[in-house]
Amino acid sequence: MPVTNKVKGIEGVKEYLKKLLEEGIVDEILIPKLNSAKDNYIQTLVSSAEMLDGTNPFVPVILVQTGRIAKNLTFTKSGKKLLIIAKPCEIKAIVELTKFKQVNLDDCFLMAVDCIGTYEVNDFQEILLNNEDYINNFISKYNSGDTKSVEGYSFRKTCTMCDVPATSLNLVDAVLGYFGSENNEVMIIAKDDSKLKDSIENQNIDLSKREGIINKIKDEKSRQKKDILESFRKETSSLESLQKIFSKCIRCHNCMVACPICYCKECVFRSPTFDHSADMITGWAERKGALRMLENTLMFHLTRLNHMSSSCIACGLCSSACPNNIDVSTVFISVADNVQKMLEYKAGESFDEPAPVTTFRENELVAEAGTNE
Repeated sequence: MPVTNKVKGIEGVKEYLKKLLEEGIVDEILIPKLNSAKDNYIQTLVSSAEMLDGTNPFVPVILVQTGRIAKNLTFTKSGKKLLIIAKPCEIKAIVELTKFKQVNLDDCFLMAVDCIGTYEVNDFQEILLNNEDYINNFISKYNSGDTKSVEGYSFRKTCTMCDVPATSLNLVDAVLGYFGSENNEVMIIAKDDSKLKDSIENQNIDLSKREGIINKIKDEKSRQKKDILESFRKETSSLESLQKIFSKCIRCHNCMVACPICYCKECVFRSPTFDHSADMITGWAERKGALRMLENTLMFHLTRLNHMSSSCIACGLCSSACPNNIDVSTVFISVADNVQKMLEYKAGESFDEPAPVTTFRENELVAEAGTNE
């Protein structure tokens, strides 16, 4: 049975986190903190209890995917006990990166937070500056499972079809949850075999209401995901339609940089392989009569799809990073959805199940091939 307690709002959460630092249970905490301009929140590594002022683990924005940060903090050991607080899609990224030996959790605690959705960075900045009550009352607004964004703004498209609003306790040491809570309360739910349980005075909270709300959100988001992907697939049933989607691509690689699953130290698209000489480019132009510049944009996206669709965790940061507002994430989520179903794999939902690209199962593509032999 999990160990459960509840605290009063963000201030109660901060008091609990201060306790973890002051008692030496953890040495550092990775948590969203208000920046110096006081116009946005970004993941910040906090080692002093006093510096937890201005932090808020529930803010509905992601500037940098925590999976990328976790890789930088854990790839080599620091000797520090690190608590990583992250949203469900970020936890999924950490799970996948652990399988690829990019994240080392030996000295880490993982703490997930409930997430109803996130806004694009600029939208959230406007909300923060102009609608302070929304952030102050965020927990009490969404604890009953309401999925509406603040008036005048929309959650990121990816978030509207994310059917993982809360992380399974099987993947983390603890959860900070507001789904199913009363008023402005936050539930602290710790796994019974985690060292974090010793920091919680168990109140044996009934979690059935919470589970019902989470299932309600999952059902709603799953329906939205089905509708969005069905519509998208009808519109992109040919190579020409895919070329149209990526026609604005300038091959800036922002989507690749923002993606937590693209971890290769050496990328073929950042190598001399695609640094074509002038005579090669002009030769192609002469044969074709005309050549788009920059070339190979579609190949770039198809190569990324081929490399990581089986481990795509659908965080949508690729679309957020695109300077030309290309709907990169829906393309990747659509392909990943089919690929992962075919491989009977759900990215980021189990530490024990190996990533498909690292394993081989006989007849794993039988269904795709249309044969039972």
